[in-house]
Amino acid sequence: MSNGFSEYYSDKTSDVDDHWFLFTQIQFDWILNRLRSLYNTDDQFTVIDLGCGTGRLLSLIANEFPNSILHGVDGTPEMIKTSRQRLKGKCALIQADLDDYAPAHGYDIVISTTVLHHLNNPDNHIQTIQNALSNNGHAFISEFALDTIPLKLANIWWSRTQPSHKKAWSSSKLKKIICKNGFTITDKAILKPDKFWRLQIYNLTR
Repeated sequence: MSNGFSEYYSDKTSDVDDHWFLFTQIQFDWILNRLRSLYNTDDQFTVIDLGCGTGRLLSLIANEFPNSILHGVDGTPEMIKTSRQRLKGKCALIQADLDDYAPAHGYDIVISTTVLHHLNNPDNHIQTIQNALSNNGHAFISEFALDTIPLKLANIWWSRTQPSHKKAWSSSKLKKIICKNGFTITDKAILKPDKFWRLQIYNLTR
């Protein structure tokens, strides 16, 4: 990615799963629970994960829904390489700048987990998700939530010290942005993987 994301994460790929396991797993579990309510294990449906990282979530979906058709996109070459090794041909993977990437067709499930704060144009990314969603499809978007004083202070620090960190939002502000872009929020939660982090996550339809 040209916005600093790729450079920041290039040397973190080998330990990112261990370091951020609780942070990511609580989001993945939330999404998997919603997929279980939408599909049977032998159903076929299409999924694209925008910002797939090392492919952990796609691997979990592939294991539980073996007939699902999976695509993953990430801006970091090392992340895509690790995803390919993990998924072993179960998923089509693309390296692309998520500030500019637009899927060529619609998907039943569109996923974007903790990606927005890395982007130069988050509104464009949300609109890309909207455009990529098929009729009756579901999108899952998550971000950390600036709903506590520690996270608000941390956000100021990250903005000054991490080139990959662009902007973050409180849950009330991000909900407004999501709805402004034409989504209906069908389910939402504030997830708490530990005492510090607060993660806002949404199940969206058109």
